[in-house]
Amino acid sequence: MKNTHRLKIIIIPILCIAIILLRNQIIYMTRYFPECLFYNKTGYLCTSCGNTRSVIYLLKGHIIKSLRYNIAPVTLLIILILSYVQYVMENFGKNIQIFRKNTKLLWSILGILIAYYILRNFIPGLTLC
Repeated sequence: MKNTHRLKIIIIPILCIAIILLRNQIIYMTRYFPECLFYNKTGYLCTSCGNTRSVIYLLKGHIIKSLRYNIAPVTLLIILILSYVQYVMENFGKNIQIFRKNTKLLWSILGILIAYYILRNFIPGLTLC
């Protein structure tokens, strides 16, 4: 295994630990984020509406509350974790394919996200935004 691969395998968990340790500072910084211009102008939720609150609850460890604001951060986190596991396993000689050859899975996830973003504007109670 090359040194750059070893470095990536080590740095990513260290960055995750740093994010967890600095979560209160990260949450504090979110108060300076602007309001959603799209929502203010149209009254419809954009794809990003609820992401900040979703990430805040995710950092606090409240996964269900995070999902109620927006499913994208949790979905992205799951994809990143699975991609990291695949990367680590490949570098240790175990050839597992989660995403690279399974584009149907990624297209399915994208389709579900698009349907969610459309439906949450028309079904009351689908999100808390």
